[in-house]
Amino acid sequence: MMDNLNFDSNFLAHNTESCLSKLNKEENWNRLPLINSCSHQNLKDGQLVRFRGMIQDMYNPVLYFSSYAVRNTKTNETLIRCGKYKDSLEYSEEEEFLFESEDNINKERRSVYCVSIPALNDWAKLPLHTSNESLVNHENAGAKRNMEIDEEESSDKSESNITKRLCSSQESASNKQVANGMEYDLNLPIPNLMDKACIINLYDEDGSNLKLNDVVEVAGFLSFDSSTTCTINGDFCTDDEIKFPPSSIVPRLHAVLIKDAMSFNPPSNLLSTDDVWQNAAYLQKELKLVLTQVLFGDILAADYLILHLLSTVYKRQDMMALGKCSLNLSNIPSPSLLPGYTKKLYSLLSELLHKSHFLPMSLTNMNSVDLIPKKNYETNKLISGQLQLSNKTHLVLDETCMEAGKLDEKGVRNIQALGNLITFQKLDYNFQFYPVEIDTNIPVLILSEGKSMLNSDCHVVLQPDKMCLLTINETFEAAKHFMKDPLLSRLRFYLSSIPFKDHEIPSDLQKVIHEDFVKLRQNDNKFSGDDLHILLVLAR
Repeated sequence: MMDNLNFDSNFLAHNTESCLSKLNKEENWNRLPLINSCSHQNLKDGQLVRFRGMIQDMYNPVLYFSSYAVRNTKTNETLIRCGKYKDSLEYSEEEEFLFESEDNINKERRSVYCVSIPALNDWAKLPLHTSNESLVNHENAGAKRNMEIDEEESSDKSESNITKRLCSSQESASNKQVANGMEYDLNLPIPNLMDKACIINLYDEDGSNLKLNDVVEVAGFLSFDSSTTCTINGDFCTDDEIKFPPSSIVPRLHAVLIKDAMSFNPPSNLLSTDDVWQNAAYLQKELKLVLTQVLFGDILAADYLILHLLSTVYKRQDMMALGKCSLNLSNIPSPSLLPGYTKKLYSLLSELLHKSHFLPMSLTNMNSVDLIPKKNYETNKLISGQLQLSNKTHLVLDETCMEAGKLDEKGVRNIQALGNLITFQKLDYNFQFYPVEIDTNIPVLILSEGKSMLNSDCHVVLQPDKMCLLTINETFEAAKHFMKDPLLSRLRFYLSSIPFKDHEIPSDLQKVIHEDFVKLRQNDNKFSGDDLHILLVLAR
């Protein structure tokens, strides 16, 4: 029997434990409408909903009234109301807010700007919400007043009449939407017409460990409060402050429960995690068969590509990101010889991977695209870049489209950023006056004709079979028909679960590895710790 989820924010604030217990049940969680796949016209203010996305920007904590006192001017009765999970103070025309009441309790809440998970492939997106049950909660009608506390406003009520207006969004590569005759930028790292954004308010200790680019799924109360259309975290905007799009475009969500990214692997009824290990050899064999064919019959290249797809950063030590395994596949046929090959190979990989992004490294692209996020202090926004991606987003770089020419200043910075990403799994976000170093976990595959201009952990020169070259288009079609369910779902589950399986090297084997490393160093003084790391990653 399903639990009743028709509770509002006031009921939850006073019955937190029982409400959270209901929400923690998977069947109840999945019943909540998902903002990502619902039209805003089908959602209502105060409704309990979910949003799944990546944290693109984070804002400073602000004060709010967790409880506050109002007085009825006719009956002189004083009431204490809960301000948690709301944008505004609620009181009718017959009531007044008691500024000096000892029952007014101030607490902090923090806001984050979330966008739909960048580079999430279509098959990995959650299905549309199809429940016919209404989970809409209507809040009591009444005049609403902004509830964020501005210190100057508290001392001088006249400042509540500050003129508010919207600013046009900055030009960027992100999607733009129009409301009330104005254009707004959703600040998406990778433009997608179906992607959405949401401002999430975090309470108490919820989300205290969250950081930029984390993927979260949040359940909370939706706010379409028109009084917050032009506000930052609820504060009135002035001309020089950040201005968010109206809530009709970027809704506000008051978080009740947050789930981490590890629980977002789309469920598979075909295999459990334990079954993956039991079937790992079979699944690897089937995957190797497919990849060998689309790599022109090169078995070694297929083996390395599988190892690359399974790689993940599992630990950081000193300057090293342990577990990374970037791969350069060279001797890729040129576009003039085999047009569209790199895109077809990427399309095949995207059917297997949850998150992936294809980046053509043409001269025009490198000189024009914004790869690195940049802080805009005028709007107090972190302007997104195409490399602002969540962990385990596979990046495929296509060097085959690179032509002769000169890189400008932006192009040089973009190449340097890609180099740092590959070598250190770090990105320096541009905060103008100083860089902010952000750890990443983005496997990088480079497709090139000759050896790539970028360093990589592994370099494999393709040895194509001539017959495979002649029939490569038919091979891709055959691979597409071969990878059908249930095999396709099993391969996806295999690639998404194996990298996170715990693995430890026994102490006796560690001693053997140490002795072998000493011998290798004696025979070749150029053999470094990085070389040993690659061998360990491949063995792992």
